[in-house]
Amino acid sequence: SSSSSFFRLPNTFVSYFGNCDAIAALCWSSALATWVAFAMLLIQRIFTFSEFMEAWVIGVKELIEPALILCSAWALGSIVSDLQASAWVANSIPPSFKVEAIPVLASVLACVMSYATGSAFGTMTILFPLIVPLVGYKAPHNSDLLHQAGGAIFGGAIFGNVVAPIADDTILTTLAAPIPLTTHLKSQTPYVLLVVANSLVFGHLMVAFGFYNVYVGLLLCCISIVSTVILFGQSPLYPDRRPLASRIFSFLRGKVKRPRTVEQGPLLPHDANDPVTSYETSSPSL
Repeated sequence: SSSSSFFRLPNTFVSYFGNCDAIAALCWSSALATWVAFAMLLIQRIFTFSEFMEAWVIGVKELIEPALILCSAWALGSIVSDLQASAWVANSIPPSFKVEAIPVLASVLACVMSYATGSAFGTMTILFPLIVPLVGYKAPHNSDLLHQAGGAIFGGAIFGNVVAPIADDTILTTLAAPIPLTTHLKSQTPYVLLVVANSLVFGHLMVAFGFYNVYVGLLLCCISIVSTVILFGQSPLYPDRRPLASRIFSFLRGKVKRPRTVEQGPLLPHDANDPVTSYETSSPSL
């Protein structure tokens, strides 16, 4: 009984969430959502049984490709964990490598991988078994660096869900709007890249190297993003008005610019019978 009480987990939400089986949770939640939708549609007489089964089969067909990508990512993550690839990477890194750069490296890898696969869960499944043990090998007593690396993986994994052309969120958004896929990507990409750049510079890089704490980094990221939108953004209410930064630049350029002299054109030949030329030549200069 003492051994069983020793290995008993505390009854907290964090322990439940940290020790759960994600694959079983996804399978059971999908099955439960299917049965709830089936019961609601039949009770309200929106669908018949045959219509519901036909719609369910169509929905399953749409989810086959994302399910295959997710299963492949789970398999690759298990291979990375079983082969202890993190230990090999830790031993291959030269001693001159700064461990503080691991969150930046994790964020960049997560962004590239999520954009290539279009799956946030697949990116997290692959990178967590690789990055988290790497931080444990290089900085075993630095819990802050571990939290920063985990947050970098989470943030970079979301990047692909928003801007990847093959991501399920992107495809569902273009179908629900409805708008062309290229139009959605053109409108989303500048904002997403702005957030990624601010997170890398003012967040992961500066916080990991100890220039300031996490809260200051979050505040600076928010100030930088809001300032960028105010300076370079264009109001949809006034589409003809130029951005504030462009107007400020034009104002400053007009202040320092020298006044240009009006170049005098060639003189017109004098004709006494022409009232315009006779008036211009005979009238005194003002």
